[in-house]
Amino acid sequence: MLRPSLIACAALTAALAPFLLSQNSVKRPPITGLAHVALKTNDLAATRRFYSHDLGFSDALAIPERLGPAAWFKINDHQYLEISESLRSEDEDRLIEVAFQTTDAKAMRDYLASKGVAVPATVGRGWDGNLSFQVSDPEGHRIAFVQYLTDSIPGKQFGLLMPATRISEHMIHAGFLVKDRAAEDHFFKDILDFDEMWHGGKTDTSADWISMRVPDGEDWLEYMCNVQNPTPKTRGVMNHVAFGVPEMDAAAKILQSRQAPMPEKPKIGRDGKWQLNLYDPNLTRTELMEPKPVGTPCCSELKPRRGPEGPVGIFTNQGPVGDATAGSKAEYDSVKQEYRITGGGANVWETTDAFYFIWSRMSGDLSLTADVTWIGASPTEHRKAMLMVRDGLASGAAYADAVSHGNGLTSLQFRGVANESTYQTFISIEGPARLRLVRQGSRFTMYAGKPGGELKEVGPVEYVRIKDPAYAGLGVSSHVATTLETAVFSNVKLETLNK
Repeated sequence: MLRPSLIACAALTAALAPFLLSQNSVKRPPITGLAHVALKTNDLAATRRFYSHDLGFSDALAIPERLGPAAWFKINDHQYLEISESLRSEDEDRLIEVAFQTTDAKAMRDYLASKGVAVPATVGRGWDGNLSFQVSDPEGHRIAFVQYLTDSIPGKQFGLLMPATRISEHMIHAGFLVKDRAAEDHFFKDILDFDEMWHGGKTDTSADWISMRVPDGEDWLEYMCNVQNPTPKTRGVMNHVAFGVPEMDAAAKILQSRQAPMPEKPKIGRDGKWQLNLYDPNLTRTELMEPKPVGTPCCSELKPRRGPEGPVGIFTNQGPVGDATAGSKAEYDSVKQEYRITGGGANVWETTDAFYFIWSRMSGDLSLTADVTWIGASPTEHRKAMLMVRDGLASGAAYADAVSHGNGLTSLQFRGVANESTYQTFISIEGPARLRLVRQGSRFTMYAGKPGGELKEVGPVEYVRIKDPAYAGLGVSSHVATTLETAVFSNVKLETLNK
């Protein structure tokens, strides 16, 4: 978030100090996606018109006067674009920093210190009330890590300031110039576990653009390589932000209706995706992009996110969440149209989860329904078969689920905010159960009963903080880290709800 150093652009190294911790004792906390990108302008009024009028984002919060002229545009509950009227020369770089969201800022600081990265002495709250800190990558780009807190200014605005005028609901990537790919790879790939998802170039054999996906989400950072002696205009093209749009033609028509400047026409990029390049008043490129290729990407294969074992039935991905027991797996019987999930893990409760999960990414309101039957008797009463919607694959991610336990307890459980406690409301259903989990914004309701019978409403629960696209699917946890349990899910339906 914006802070005095963002406006003043003071030397970062003065505030940093190396802390060398045991590399074996510190684990990297999840990095779930982009949190914000901060840019400079010399004309805040014109820039505000571009991002607010043309692109439809809410100029979300009043910035403290001590930070100087600035604007703060809300993309969604987890992403923001920050603009500082601090550009003093056309030769200056417009990019101030790129920030990533983490579930534990203090643990991230300790982890980076254990890898020999220069980090601040402490992690504190910014003016916005969130925990954050900054480091420099090998080429001097300022990289921030942000942990959102419920009592922060953005936290108190959860679900608000997101008008229907937004051209996009998701900042999918940010990019900047890179001279030494090997050095950047050591930082982003070797230390932070980013993963190359695609590379391409002006020719089929060049690697001018490298897309590096965050380790625990879908957003990515784009290296812009092989640019010699860039002019200020070229830097504005290379150092950029990109917003996902579901359908490019519709987005272009919205821009035309607002009489927004469109110096270029939509085109299919070398990655096979529709894209449209726009430019803010200081010529920073703002890219609109469809999420999926419509053509074959050049130069390299577009790789899926690491970890999932592939599609199963109607669900696009599967894999362990947290410390799931070895041997966890999922199978789909296409004849019976049943999902058989074998999962092990200590629990899905309190602040961390361990289970096996099959899922698809979905945005907006949805309904997930299934009949649930346990296979075999078990001494573990609290084994869990779950219909779940969660914010990500991190073990402490926010979630809501409809749960059938081994002892007949049927619960609507939820963790409203990442890494905080889990709560529940419940009824009792012996034997097979039919469950339905309904998401309506941040509200979740469970419907439960016997298969073929009337379903009883349980809930709703409010303020479960899950950003789009959410992870919606089925999971099993044994409640004992050393054992496996199996449940069968039949008559499964995953549907988008009309508002």
